[in-house]
Amino acid sequence: MQRKGSLIILGTLACLMATTARADEDSLAWSGFMAPVLPGATVHHQQRSEFDSYRLVTGPTHTRFKESGTRVVEIHDVRELEGRLSKVLYRGGEGSSAFQIYRFYSEWMEHAGFEDIFRCDAETCGLDFELWWYRQNPFANDFGGRNSGPVSRATLHHYIAGHKETERGSIFVSIIITHGGTLGWAQPGFRIDMLEKTPFTFEAPDAGTDFRSDLNQEGFAILRDIAFEADTADLRPESDTVIEELADHLKDTSGNVFYVVGHTDASGDFDSNMRLSTERAEAVRDRLIEAGVAPELLKAHGVGPLSPVAPNHTVDGRAVNRRVELVRIASPTEAVASEPADEARADEAPAGTSAAEATQAAGAQAAEAAARIGQAARDASERVSSATEQAEPEPRLIPVPRVVGKWRRGAVTELEAAGFRVNVTGRNVGRVSRQSPAGGTGAEPGSTVNITIGN
Repeated sequence: MQRKGSLIILGTLACLMATTARADEDSLAWSGFMAPVLPGATVHHQQRSEFDSYRLVTGPTHTRFKESGTRVVEIHDVRELEGRLSKVLYRGGEGSSAFQIYRFYSEWMEHAGFEDIFRCDAETCGLDFELWWYRQNPFANDFGGRNSGPVSRATLHHYIAGHKETERGSIFVSIIITHGGTLGWAQPGFRIDMLEKTPFTFEAPDAGTDFRSDLNQEGFAILRDIAFEADTADLRPESDTVIEELADHLKDTSGNVFYVVGHTDASGDFDSNMRLSTERAEAVRDRLIEAGVAPELLKAHGVGPLSPVAPNHTVDGRAVNRRVELVRIASPTEAVASEPADEARADEAPAGTSAAEATQAAGAQAAEAAARIGQAARDASERVSSATEQAEPEPRLIPVPRVVGKWRRGAVTELEAAGFRVNVTGRNVGRVSRQSPAGGTGAEPGSTVNITIGN
């Protein structure tokens, strides 16, 4: 009987892998890799993007207690990915079981060539795994918990994470199977996230403008066609052409000093974004030096997400914000001309000082003066200042989870795990009707969030 059941699953898979995935792609004009759909299952909600970030969970939850006695549940094992992303929440068909779904997709992954990264069940995934898994990659639209409830407020059955290598590159899959969610489904629910790892290539919004005219007219330029491997500062080969053209231009700029500035979007960890933006700026600077640009003419800095040029709440906006810019500080001649008359100039250097030494000193003075000037995004002459490194740190704010509409126990657990104290008023049992501060606003870690249960 078991062998017969396996043959039925394999036969179904053979048909689905040949037709279902491609038909679904065609109907949605979707170019990404797709998993087959279990017969009878229906799509409840989906979210797809040609390029996005994703946090692939590769381990169970861990529980610890603070000195105050507050329990904290965390997921430590997460792999940061970028690429073409599909997140689809399904409702199982009439008469389907969570175990049937688990067997179906286990067989599919094996025959499609996926290798396991991590898998667990209700006993081995850890406390509240389904809640914390969902929080790594929530849906953008979740009014009233309609799209999170079937996963984050349900009973976990199984979780599987895997990957495979194809001619198109690395493909990752994350499948979570649950039952008994807050929407009251009689059938199990399951969500399948697929990410096709692809590099990000920057495309400037005004791609028709040449960097030479931008540098000459505005004093800064977004570097076109600079591409990095995902989540690294490794330049891709297609960046070579623009770097060579840029190096040739800089070698003819008569000693101008420039900042190479790395930018990221606002998704992910702030410190990691600052580090990555700096590493990418340094990578471009190093390649320009290798191409013959004098090292003293280039200063690398990273500003992370602090200078966006587009909204960070859209995929296209985040793509535009991830960029590398070149910012002209000043030329030695300009620096000397702007100094007071009683200070030494390159053409009035003391006896015994060569013209080259005087020019070098003036260039250093220009760079030092420009580094004290801090300006926000897209000013014509000074863009980034080293004064930001000495600035007083602002209080670190973290987003407050939105818990309105969620059950009391889950809301308290979620807020405490995010690092907040919780003050509860109203009924002992029920859903959250109000919260302050509101979900999505920034607040200091350890501050109090007030929630009201019931009307």
